[in-house]
Amino acid sequence: MFRKVIKLDAFKNYGITSRIPQECAFIETLPQSGRFLPLFFQVEGFLQSESLEESLKKFLDRECPEINDFLDGKSFMIDDCSFVVNSYRDVFPSEIAALQNSKLMIQNQSPYIEILNFFDDCDSPDFIETEIQNDSCRITNYKIDCDATSRQKVSFIVHFDLKIQLKKRIQSLPLENFLAPIPIPNNIRFYNVLKVVLENSGQFYINEKKCIKLKNRNLEDSENSFLWDIRDYLGKTSLVDYFSLLQNEIVNSYWKDKLNFFSEYRKDGFDLCGKRLLFRESSNNPELNALYIDFPLRMKSPLLKERLEKLLEGLGAGLEKIQSGETFRSQSITHPNKICKDLYIRFLKSKEEPASQFLDRRQKFIDGMKSIQDGLQSALQYLEKEVWNKENDNPVDHLGEIYLQTMRLDPIVFSESEVPALKNYACQMISGTLLEI
Repeated sequence: MFRKVIKLDAFKNYGITSRIPQECAFIETLPQSGRFLPLFFQVEGFLQSESLEESLKKFLDRECPEINDFLDGKSFMIDDCSFVVNSYRDVFPSEIAALQNSKLMIQNQSPYIEILNFFDDCDSPDFIETEIQNDSCRITNYKIDCDATSRQKVSFIVHFDLKIQLKKRIQSLPLENFLAPIPIPNNIRFYNVLKVVLENSGQFYINEKKCIKLKNRNLEDSENSFLWDIRDYLGKTSLVDYFSLLQNEIVNSYWKDKLNFFSEYRKDGFDLCGKRLLFRESSNNPELNALYIDFPLRMKSPLLKERLEKLLEGLGAGLEKIQSGETFRSQSITHPNKICKDLYIRFLKSKEEPASQFLDRRQKFIDGMKSIQDGLQSALQYLEKEVWNKENDNPVDHLGEIYLQTMRLDPIVFSESEVPALKNYACQMISGTLLEI
């Protein structure tokens, strides 16, 4: 038979909005009747709140020794555990009878109830121990349904106080774990985060991404925070966006010129649609020519070098074929030839197209292919010479450090940046509020 488990909210008196409803138990017979089905209880905590973020926020600047002691393994009193009993008047004929039978049920070692030793849906058994406080059982709101046409129904609320204690204390976490924002855990590890927050009141904040972080203690902390934010942003950019940002920051004139394609690709006839670089002539004459490249990999991907080499190899082969006068046919307009992974080409000649017009279109197509080929070749060369040959360096950290060096010298250049991490940090530096969060 299905076992009814009544959930008890341990922290309801701390301003936490819980998802636990008012629990109900349907009792058909008296406890001592021999046919009584035991009631089961389980203690729940913060993981049952509607928002863990909002729950944790309540303790960021608030000392709470009783919860901290509980996490340390000391006993904690849950005042006024309660549940509703629905039954019949012939089982509980009066308020006095309801109280007497409730007291018979709600006591330690009672055969009529069991308080499970799980806690907050933790899948580890034997997690807590519990003790019902003597003489704490009471009832309220005893009501009789006088309108019933047959067996009269009754309902009332049973209250009792329960002492709980963890069998194993919750470990705190090193403050260094929070120098970069971390997501708020939605499992039992939430209590490890809560523990360090309670032990370090006023030293944490929750950012707009619902991650918790240690407040900046010094300039080094603030710079580490900035690097985390900018790396997070850069790690999600496409290769084209990345090199467009990088080319704008590079001081070395040689590389600035070599990577010019990524700032000028629109002038070269390309558009960036999400992570797809599309030759604009493809949309003008899709039935005759198509050239587009997808850039699904993130900039920290270990496959980036291999993928760039394959793209350059595919572009070189395609370019050689078109320059020799061959064409690329495909099964349909929507499915150009896949030359290699992420590279698609179609190039055809229309029967009605004048020779001069075809040659002009072919030259534009060749120029477009050469342009992207040169751009990708320069990108690969830059990564090989300036990034990958340096110990523990990667494209994301590389550009992040460039931004940091520029920020130290002149933050005002980023005060209107479209990159949120740059603009936010620059504005904090300018206003002198780096250590206020």
